[in-house]
Amino acid sequence: AQFGCDLLFGTDHTETLGKKHEGIIREFVEDDAEDDLIYRAIFNHNRYRIQEDLDERQQKFSHILRDADKIDILRVNTETPLEDIYNCTTKELVSCKVTEEVMESFRQRHAVLRTLKKVPVDHVVGHISLTYELVFPMSVHMMAEQGYLEKLMNFTSENSETQKQFEEIRDVMHRYLKECDNL
Repeated sequence: AQFGCDLLFGTDHTETLGKKHEGIIREFVEDDAEDDLIYRAIFNHNRYRIQEDLDERQQKFSHILRDADKIDILRVNTETPLEDIYNCTTKELVSCKVTEEVMESFRQRHAVLRTLKKVPVDHVVGHISLTYELVFPMSVHMMAEQGYLEKLMNFTSENSETQKQFEEIRDVMHRYLKECDNL
C-alpha cells in the first residue's frame, strides 16, 4: 500500500535510479481534486482496519478497494500453486494440521491475523477468512459466485485431522454465506 502511494504520488525519500521520484498520478488523473481520496483508499487497502479519521466518502472508497483486493487474493490463491505463495513444499502443505488459534479465529468469524499463522495450511484458512472482512453484500456475492472461495475451501490434505478441519471450515463458511444472502 505504501509503495503504491509512493509510486503514484511520490515522496521526499523515494528515489528511482538515483533520481527523486515525483509520482506518476498525473499520467492517470489530470485533476488533483481527488488526490486525497485516491491516496487514502490505496493506503488503507491492505490494512487490517482502515484509518478511523476518514470521512464517509473516504471510508466507502477504501472499503471498495479493500473488498476488491480480498477477492483478488482468493483468485491468486486458486491460480498460483499454494507452495509458491506460501514458500513451502507440497509435503509441508498437505501434511500439517491447522493450528487451534487459527481455527478459533475462523470459528469466531474473524480474519486470521498473520501473527497466528504458524504452518502453511494456516495461510489457506487465513485467506478463506478474508471473506468475513468483506464490507459490501455485493462483494460477498461476487466472492461466492466466482468460485475461488469454494475452490480454496476444497483444499485436500493428507492429514485426516486437517480434512476434518476443512469439513468444519466449509460448514461454517456456507452458513455464513447463507446468512449474508438473507440480509
